Amino acid sequence: VDEIAKLHQLIPHAKLNRLVELAIRRTYANWCDEPIPALGGKTPRQCLATRRGRESVRQLLRTYEFDEARRAEAESREPVSYGFLWEALGLVRDD
Repeated sequence: VDEIAKLHQLIPHAKLNRLVELAIRRTYANWCDEPIPALGGKTPRQCLATRRGRESVRQLLRTYEFDEARRAEAESREPVSYGFLWEALGLVRDD
């Protein structure tokens, strides 16, 4: 039995979802102001100054959301929304 399956047996589904969400929020708590290699070493906030930078940040956030959706599906849980990062940066999804 894999680790996620063990967690599902030990922790109620809703609580596991909340724990994963808290872990993601903590991991990304300072993300908007940290240099990100995928953004050329700039912070997401710095990238907002240009159209190209804003699109790079949007694309990176979409990638995070896509990866989270895949992980959540594989782990039989609800995906965590990265809306808190979009909101913190004042960005609107334009998909």
